[in-house]
Amino acid sequence: MNFRETSEREERIKKKREVLERKRKQKITRFIMIILAAILLIVVLILAIKGLVDKDSDKVSKKAKKSVEVQTTEVAEEETTEDPNAAPKDVESYVDIATDPELAAKIFGKHIAVIDVTDNTLIAGKSPDERIYPASMTKVMTLIVAVEHIQSLDQTVVLEQEDIGHLYAEDASCAGFKVGEPITAKDLLYGLALPSGADAAIGLAKMCAGSQEAFVQMMNDKCTELGLTNTHFANPTGLHDENLYTTAREMAMIMRYAMRNETCKEVLSTYQYTAAAKNDYYPDGIVLVSTLFSRIYGDREIPGVTIVAGKTGYTQEAMHCLVTYATSGGKEYVICDAGAEGTYWNTIWDNMRLYARFGAGYTGEGVVLSSGEVIVPPAK
Repeated sequence: MNFRETSEREERIKKKREVLERKRKQKITRFIMIILAAILLIVVLILAIKGLVDKDSDKVSKKAKKSVEVQTTEVAEEETTEDPNAAPKDVESYVDIATDPELAAKIFGKHIAVIDVTDNTLIAGKSPDERIYPASMTKVMTLIVAVEHIQSLDQTVVLEQEDIGHLYAEDASCAGFKVGEPITAKDLLYGLALPSGADAAIGLAKMCAGSQEAFVQMMNDKCTELGLTNTHFANPTGLHDENLYTTAREMAMIMRYAMRNETCKEVLSTYQYTAAAKNDYYPDGIVLVSTLFSRIYGDREIPGVTIVAGKTGYTQEAMHCLVTYATSGGKEYVICDAGAEGTYWNTIWDNMRLYARFGAGYTGEGVVLSSGEVIVPPAK
């Protein structure tokens, strides 16, 4: 092999090596690019996954935060929501009627509570937490329990002589229902509240519980439900019993509760009702008239104050009693006045004076009867 052939051969080998080297480098470059692409893809996947996790975490965090806020709000609402049956709160501006110079000599009742229902406060009183005999104010609780337990206003019951015969001997007020005839629940309710019928009270007890004793237990169970700690009933009529007692404040609370029930409110707010039941005096139906409204309609109304409902009461031991519910100046009030000597008019005059003093909407015109008697003098 001459020199020229050797040189050509070496040149071919050299070129072949260069081609192989170039291919090797290309393979290495492609491998590196594949590795880099794989790394980049992994990084992108990691970032995407992290983003999703962060997003979900943020959602969970926001949801948890919202849940905590809702729970906090609910707790706050629970803490600020007052029990509607709570006893009226005492206030610094409370007026002691026994020592007030404008009222002390003019008020007949020995036990009084003036309740601002709107604010749930006891704004004035006279021995409001001492025990009293409620007499026929008892029938407000009788009404409540009956309304909450009767099945229908058309439900009927029959009174027997042994049920009500003793009432006349005890000189109890009666609506005049006849023995042996079916009487509807509706007639009994109005007979209970308007003329203060003890016969109606016994009829409702028999209808709802089968006996007075069982009904009285229901009345006392209701006292527990309402948080009344100084009230106890011994019968549904209000006839005197040493174990039948309450206080002016708690009697006002009972009236307040009754007025939240639409049926009780309607019955206690009615002036006159004609029952379907008949007797010898009323062959076309018994005419029942409210003892309260018959005494305040006419010239005995208070300008700027509307007495919406109420219940009178009297026994020798309880003396004259009255619990009323009124509106004045966009506010609602209850006054319980018990232990007033003299005539039933004295509790009416007490109410006139107290509503004129404490009613937010009282106009100041006074209450002057057509006879010229001044019950509440006009404001100067």
